[in-house]
Amino acid sequence: MSASPPIHQPISEKQNSDASMELLRADTWYYLRAKRWHAAKIAGTLILAIAAPVVLFWKPSWGDWLGVLAGAWVLLGRTVIAWRDDQNVRTAVTIQEEFDIGLFDLDWNEALAGPKVAHEDIYSAARKIGKEKRLTKLRNWYPDADRVPWPLNVVLCQRSSAVWGRREHFRYAYVVLTAGIAWFVFGLIIFSVAHVSLADYLVIVFLPSQPAFLDTIDLFRGHLGMARNKHVLENQTTKLWENGSHSLGSVTEQDCREVQDQAYRLRRSGMQVPQIVYNILRNQDEDAMRAAVDKYVNSHVSTSGNNS
Repeated sequence: MSASPPIHQPISEKQNSDASMELLRADTWYYLRAKRWHAAKIAGTLILAIAAPVVLFWKPSWGDWLGVLAGAWVLLGRTVIAWRDDQNVRTAVTIQEEFDIGLFDLDWNEALAGPKVAHEDIYSAARKIGKEKRLTKLRNWYPDADRVPWPLNVVLCQRSSAVWGRREHFRYAYVVLTAGIAWFVFGLIIFSVAHVSLADYLVIVFLPSQPAFLDTIDLFRGHLGMARNKHVLENQTTKLWENGSHSLGSVTEQDCREVQDQAYRLRRSGMQVPQIVYNILRNQDEDAMRAAVDKYVNSHVSTSGNNS
């Protein structure tokens, strides 16, 4: 007798199970911790930058000390804070990988992701995300693509994740760039209005603003690069969808595993969009994502019906 084909539980049902929600709550907690460390770094950078014009006009004698603080903050931000941020991102991404492969019925790639996070750590983190308002936002994480067969539903979910990330990172890259340019121009205006020497401007205004300028460059390049990489992944999944729509057998579990590996690597890079930016356009992004999936699914169902 030939072996029966594996039965795949609908993703739309499995993602809201207790086990899946526990993983999603835990990875959300670790992502939030990572974003808090990142926010602390940005907050310190902004405080130093904002202090510069205050010192210039009211306490010029403090300029040297402000420059020293700026240098120390750059060192702290790129060592201790970056390390704590990376630790939380690593844990979050590993838990998210377990969440995804459970939904998609894929094997765990230990060579890439390492061992799974201990269940004790997952349980403890998940308990900290318990408010119903937040849980509601975590339910139905992926759009319903279960009217198409496995693995096409997996491909659509992977594509949705890539598109969401591409849009978020692209927008945030230019938000950061705009803010950095605006602050640089503001500094030049202050220099002009204050009628101080170039040396005073460099020590009192530019040097304390250096962490902000460095972060602007790093964040802009990092998020724009992430958007481009997500776009590549988006195109790859779109191509898989097109091939699978014409011939289901042309898309294999290995194809989905390769996409998942690339998604893991990108997530592991640690480029995080601040939660406040994420929340502002969340509803709009969700509507766009679900509309796109409905379009793909309806097109496939219609084509399949006409060919039957």
